[in-house]
Amino acid sequence: MQARYYDPVIGRFYSNDPVGWTPKNPVMSFNRYLYVNNNPYKYTDPNGEFLNFAVKFVADVALGAALNYAETGSVNLGGAVADAAIGALNPAKTVQKAKRLAKVIKGGCSFTPETMILTKDGYKSIIEVNVGDFVLSKNDETGEVSWRKVTDTFKDWHKETITFTVVDENGVEESITTTAEHPFYVGNQGWLPAGDVSDGTVISGPKADNNISIVNIQVNKKPQYAYNFTVDTDHTYFVGKTNMWVHNSCRFPDSKQMAKELGTTEKDFHKNIKKEIKTDLSKEVKQTGANNPDIGVTKEGNVALKNVKTNKVVETDVPLDSYKKSSQCLNILFPSKEKILMQ
Repeated sequence: MQARYYDPVIGRFYSNDPVGWTPKNPVMSFNRYLYVNNNPYKYTDPNGEFLNFAVKFVADVALGAALNYAETGSVNLGGAVADAAIGALNPAKTVQKAKRLAKVIKGGCSFTPETMILTKDGYKSIIEVNVGDFVLSKNDETGEVSWRKVTDTFKDWHKETITFTVVDENGVEESITTTAEHPFYVGNQGWLPAGDVSDGTVISGPKADNNISIVNIQVNKKPQYAYNFTVDTDHTYFVGKTNMWVHNSCRFPDSKQMAKELGTTEKDFHKNIKKEIKTDLSKEVKQTGANNPDIGVTKEGNVALKNVKTNKVVETDVPLDSYKKSSQCLNILFPSKEKILMQ
């Protein structure tokens, strides 16, 4: 029956908890007040209001398990339950966890480590770019070129990359390897993901008369790490010795993928969630110049809005995960074919 021995004199169990809620710290399982973080005086429920936390608890179990799956490829559900119990008492931990999950799942726009970046100190490989460095950036509305500060750096694992061979107006030829999602600024079309460009496409540079033409495209199936960073204010930078103009973060999945990431159906995304986002972010929607902009996600995991006609992108500070259907999180992220490890 998995019973435990209890000493009424000292008021403690002195055999290990058979449930074993804390794989990170098994000693804590001796403590019958583990579920309230060993503080029953502070964390009590005299008015029966803990039910308000029940839904959040279940959602946080899913979130914790999802984060573990995204980072390690397996699920420690016991640890997720224990962490969620404390998370219900400390909302800040839940927010922090959501940000970590967004960073793991929504990585996408990146370059291979040898890619050269134009910085204030000269060209650096992207792997050498650090927070606080200044990179050459360009505003996609005014065309102003200036030095902007790097605010964060990222490293993502990618199963597939694309190599562009380009030639600029001076005859300089080079190859750049990127991911299919990374946006490049293309002539009069604006921002286009690398996967949507073709031979002959002309990529813009720092100057209006720059002419950087793609002469060959190769898809690479070899998995590898790729790197990216975020840029203050203008959110753009230049890659390679030909100085191709690229965006630093946004990704715009199709509605089916977006619905999956939000833990809902495609129908619910269009009918309810997108409507809610547009209502909450009405000011930002107006800034795009479109009545029905596409919904995307920034590198930080926040909502991005895009005018599909002009390709104008407006980034927000609102986490996309705040619109997630958390109760469905486990079913969406962990298909039945995956092995869930119970501890």
